[in-house]
Amino acid sequence: MPGGGNNLEVVGACERAGLRFVLVHGETAAAIMAGVDGELSGVPGACVVTRGPGVASAVHGAAQALLDRQPMLLISDAVPVGERPRVSHQRIDQDALLAPVTKWSATLGSHGAEEVVAAAIRIACSAPQGPVHLAFVPDAPRPEIPEPDPVRRRGDVATAVLLLEQSEHPVFALGVGARHL
Repeated sequence: MPGGGNNLEVVGACERAGLRFVLVHGETAAAIMAGVDGELSGVPGACVVTRGPGVASAVHGAAQALLDRQPMLLISDAVPVGERPRVSHQRIDQDALLAPVTKWSATLGSHGAEEVVAAAIRIACSAPQGPVHLAFVPDAPRPEIPEPDPVRRRGDVATAVLLLEQSEHPVFALGVGARHL
């Protein structure tokens, strides 16, 4: 659900790369569709929304992706760094707004873009899977990229198998994260 500005460049780049772009009637629907696509395909679904009110409208879909453990990239534009002192239209603290419903929020600029996108995909796909927000701002500096979390799942599964082999009457209580084991 793109608006104007830099996210139209993202849509054009998707088309040039042969990626299918689906236009929807609202940002919430776009984010929900991207989350479900990520869950069904195992690859993060992506949606493009405009800054400010578009991001605010996508919060519901990002929350669903977080709660349902769906890998998803929420891509928005933002006011360019060089224009921030004079532009207030549609300018909100998108990182703060999305913090409770995303695993990570970063600025995607011209410097280190491949590293930032790779980190976003890694974070969206790491357990528990969930949404990541990328704000496209061409003149922004490269953000700090968090280190990967240590992998613990293999040991947990091996321990569970050992305990099951030793038990006489096992009982299973599985949560939403169990479907990704």
